[in-house]
Amino acid sequence: MNRIFFKMHIVVFLLICLGWAILEYEPAFAQAADAKEPLSLRDCINKALKDNPSLAEARLGVSAGEKGIDSAWGKHLPKVSLDANYTKRQDPWPY
Repeated sequence: MNRIFFKMHIVVFLLICLGWAILEYEPAFAQAADAKEPLSLRDCINKALKDNPSLAEARLGVSAGEKGIDSAWGKHLPKVSLDANYTKRQDPWPY
């Protein structure tokens, strides 16, 4: 019983791995089939720089850092506030 259970787990694991491999590499095969002309080294580097999620995250980190510097600089600037109030009496003063 235990041996059959173990074999079933191995079969399920292998099927999951096979499905993952098919889903993971299918877009790469589709892109290779759709490519009409070969890419140059410069095109490959530009595509890698544009599509790399780590580089996109780093760019967002730099942008957030710049905004943090702007926010910190704003704390040193003087603050100006304006307040106004207007009240009109309904009954005039008796004279």
